[in-house]
Amino acid sequence: MRTRLLSCIPQQHTARRLTQTLAQSHRTCYSLWKQTPPSINSRRISSSPLNPNTGDIKDRIRLKANQSIDSVAIDKYWEDIMRTNSDPDYTFDLEPVLLQTSADVEKTAKLLLDGAIAGGHDGGDLYKRMKGFECADFYNKLDLAGRTVFLKVLAQEYGPDHASVLEASGALKTAAARGAEKSVAKLEQKLRTALEPLYLQFFMQIYHHPGGMRFILKMREDLLEVSKTSPEKGLKEMNDVLKGRVQEWFGIASLDLERITWTSPAAILEKLIKYEAVHEIPSWEALKERLLPGRACFAFFHKGMPLEPLAFVHVSFESTIQRNVQTILDNPPKLRPENASVAIFYTISSPQKGLSGIDLGNFLIKRVVKEIQKKLPNIKTFTTLSPIPGFRNWLETQLNLSIFSGVSLILPDEARSLEKCSARNSKGDALLKNVLEDGAWMHDAEAARVIKGILMRLCSRYILIEKKRSFALDPVANFHIRNGACVYQLNWMGDSGQKGIAQSYGIMINYLYDLPMVEENNDLYVGKGVITVVDYENDFRWALDQRLSNVRIAGVQAKL
Repeated sequence: MRTRLLSCIPQQHTARRLTQTLAQSHRTCYSLWKQTPPSINSRRISSSPLNPNTGDIKDRIRLKANQSIDSVAIDKYWEDIMRTNSDPDYTFDLEPVLLQTSADVEKTAKLLLDGAIAGGHDGGDLYKRMKGFECADFYNKLDLAGRTVFLKVLAQEYGPDHASVLEASGALKTAAARGAEKSVAKLEQKLRTALEPLYLQFFMQIYHHPGGMRFILKMREDLLEVSKTSPEKGLKEMNDVLKGRVQEWFGIASLDLERITWTSPAAILEKLIKYEAVHEIPSWEALKERLLPGRACFAFFHKGMPLEPLAFVHVSFESTIQRNVQTILDNPPKLRPENASVAIFYTISSPQKGLSGIDLGNFLIKRVVKEIQKKLPNIKTFTTLSPIPGFRNWLETQLNLSIFSGVSLILPDEARSLEKCSARNSKGDALLKNVLEDGAWMHDAEAARVIKGILMRLCSRYILIEKKRSFALDPVANFHIRNGACVYQLNWMGDSGQKGIAQSYGIMINYLYDLPMVEENNDLYVGKGVITVVDYENDFRWALDQRLSNVRIAGVQAKL
């Protein structure tokens, strides 16, 4: 993996060289293919019907293995391939297919998938690549309903051959009982082959196409969406297989860490604005401020998607730990990086839904920390300024439950203080619910003071006590704590913007990456669910007083 400043020339050369190498090898196949008899070349695969006498996949694939391709289709294929040299975002566009029913989609999907998996008698691998190419183009033209049909066909018709699996496993069991070691080795391989689904061959075909990575991620995004409403077992199994492959293809060794600057290609800068998930970038001028000296943006890229940021993080270099994100978002940087001592990660985005479950953000932060340490040894402290996106929804749900059950969420002294600053007739949790829903408390100094104490205490409970399968309930908290960070401090009105109020009543949190403790913190959290806390300003005192077994208080080795 390499780190470099992003520019137009180097980012495209790698993809261009890979494509040209692939193109040269296939041109050799094409020149040999052109020497075959005209009687063979004249057959057109696009007009070949499905075998009308059988619906068996093996028979259909054998039929496709005896078919061929024509020069017009090959020329179109290479035209599209070569266009990706100058435009990695180019979308292949074959002839449109007009479909009326699910049956039409299913029939066409089988026709194309059979060809992509089987290959042709005299077209070889080129035939399979072209049919995989057509599959991708056909899929891209479908709406979600059509894609659902395609995915179900792929999962159910091209999964593992269960009959072959049973046959191979039975033979293996028999051979093992007889002690036939040579037969056992062969039968183990036969069983592994039988267990491998045919759709994996389709994914591998697409993987080797220019633009194939982008298509696979989009298909997995659709697969995740379809699986929510379609309980078919085959879809889940196919997602598991595809996720495993995607994890291999997007492994840390396959990713390039690149610093994005204002001179980076416009296509990438545009995507930063489009993909920003935490703090909206309202204009090009706002983006420019995030890329000025004193700020930085780092992103992971993959060679198969050279203009597509897979995950990116924005960093602000400061003299102290910042507690309000508006001071960063609304103001240009005040320090040059070489004069700063603190690096603050204030927004992290992973925009590719097809990479769901593959934690690139974890690797990204650690790689960026190493990169900053190498280039800026004056930076000693690494923290985040993070949202708490689930707090408000959690609190509203808990208030409704407490009102219904009669078990109070707020403490007696909090209830009395709240009643003194409110003219409402309700009391306790019902009063807190009404006051929070009204929103007027934010403009009343006394009410805001009382509400602050209540919300900060409940937020400490939410971060340290509330769990999901023994891990932190809040997704951002879980991400950073799993990554080895310490819980550091809560920030009242850390984000006073509309989104911040809607998510957490404006409360933000700093997670501290105390580098000597990162691996130990990660091991304790993943293995035992233990959260490490640096209780800097007693923000978590109430929660810590509950004598939690899954929380430890740690000293800080980083310079604050």
